[in-house]
Amino acid sequence: MPSFLSILPVLFLEFLSISLTRSILPPLLTTTFPQSIYLIMGLAEAIKGILSFTFGPSIGSWSDTAGRKRVLIYTVFFTTAPIIVLGMMSVLADPEDEVENLELTRSSLKIFITLFSLSGIFASTFTLTFSYIADTTSTRKETVIGFGLALSTFGLSFTIGPMLGGYIARPEAFIKRYSTDIIEEGEDSGLETDTNLKDSTFTTISDPGVQRVFLCSLILIALDLIYVTQYLRETIPQVKPSTPLKPPPSETSPSTPLSFKTRMHNAWSTARTQKVPHPRELFQGVMHLREDPLLNEIAVITFLYYTSVWSIVSTLVFYVTKRFEFGPQRLGELLSAFGLCTVFAEGVLVGIVVPVFGEIKVMRFGLICFIIQCILISLASQPWHIFGCVLLSTATNLVYPSLTSLVTSHVSENKVGESLGAVNGIKSLTEGIGPLVFGMLMSFTEDSIWPGSPYILSALLAVSAWYRTYKLDISDSYISEKYEVEITPKSISRSVKKVTGAWLGFSPVKGGGRSGVDIMRSGGVEDDNWEGEGLLSEVEEDEEGEWQTKKNLFVSAA
Repeated sequence: MPSFLSILPVLFLEFLSISLTRSILPPLLTTTFPQSIYLIMGLAEAIKGILSFTFGPSIGSWSDTAGRKRVLIYTVFFTTAPIIVLGMMSVLADPEDEVENLELTRSSLKIFITLFSLSGIFASTFTLTFSYIADTTSTRKETVIGFGLALSTFGLSFTIGPMLGGYIARPEAFIKRYSTDIIEEGEDSGLETDTNLKDSTFTTISDPGVQRVFLCSLILIALDLIYVTQYLRETIPQVKPSTPLKPPPSETSPSTPLSFKTRMHNAWSTARTQKVPHPRELFQGVMHLREDPLLNEIAVITFLYYTSVWSIVSTLVFYVTKRFEFGPQRLGELLSAFGLCTVFAEGVLVGIVVPVFGEIKVMRFGLICFIIQCILISLASQPWHIFGCVLLSTATNLVYPSLTSLVTSHVSENKVGESLGAVNGIKSLTEGIGPLVFGMLMSFTEDSIWPGSPYILSALLAVSAWYRTYKLDISDSYISEKYEVEITPKSISRSVKKVTGAWLGFSPVKGGGRSGVDIMRSGGVEDDNWEGEGLLSEVEEDEEGEWQTKKNLFVSAA
């Protein structure tokens, strides 16, 4: 069994524990902070994004010397700390004391929001996963497969987590919806059988359904931490700190473990030796994009598109909870549907359509679908209108893979890592700007006759991004010419066969900057070269030294 597979349970358990709570937190937050929820969560998301952008490089540098395993313990614990604290308070609450539970819920959610904002400091588990895979693989094929499985694992956790959490919280909703016999029996006995979502709204963290979900999340987090500490193998040789604390004579024997004080001092000394980048250094990579006309346009498109994307990501769950009274089961279904479409688009569809039609055409089509999606969400008057927008997200998720594919196709080999890292840095910046701006706008309009009007601004930003694609200095036939792809039924069939025969799910996410197009783009090449010609395959098999350099560049970009 490949050694890189041992890191996948860490990723799956962490993000599954987080995604389980995605269906119960919006009802709790909107009930507790009904007038200011958009502003509060917009500010929290903004702080988290800025902290992630600022501390991400330092966490990665720390893991290079302190070890992946040690740093993973910190990232897993502190990323899930908001869930741990809120879960402990929920599980220990007394369901019968309603007055005390309302106050406990309010204070607990305030702590949760504060910890959620600060968790951006350690939000680097995904990047460390990529680094771990790079450490444990020696050939490009193994690394490609490892990265793909990691991204598939991430997508899988956010596909099954929200819906599973919704039905753990309200199992009776699952029974009512899918068991005709029980529904008919309830009607005969005069029981309530309406699946009105308002009846499923939570008001306190002591609700038995909420307690069940948090208990499951706490168990998953505990299993994750136990797995990392006890079973995950370290891949980085330990580096001694520059000024270690000398242990007392009784502890000088190699067989005697160091005291807790000694180990903590050594860990702190190691951390202090890490170079923390100056704030100016964080923006040097972004400014690098201005040196090239094409990269400059890609940077502008990324900024416009992802600012509008974050307007949807950071506010939609609260919007549908307040406007359409979505309960946990319906929220879980909605989020899982979005996750499934994302996995399908970035893991399967992108490897079929981009080699055939080219990055720019696919990018424009995805932006048009996103514009329509924003308008439909803004004008939605029924819950099914929101679910109808899910199908459009399949096309919108093709935009960023196309952008990163253009980057890896255009820049020279020694600039790929820097360029992808800069584009990803712009994504991180929009994570700080988008939620804050649109959180304020949603707060101003939520009591108006058109509460979804800010999403029209999202559509306008996407229109601007679509317009900028016509300034990209590459013809639409660039990819087809470079890889000698003819748009024919045969080439389409070849792309489908290769993608469906390969591993699925290699896609860019928050914290990663790599496109599945570059790995699976193979519509016009021979069968024995299915890996593609992107960043991970632009070196020859016998040039292992250059391949190792290229792999390190990619990990730096992620």
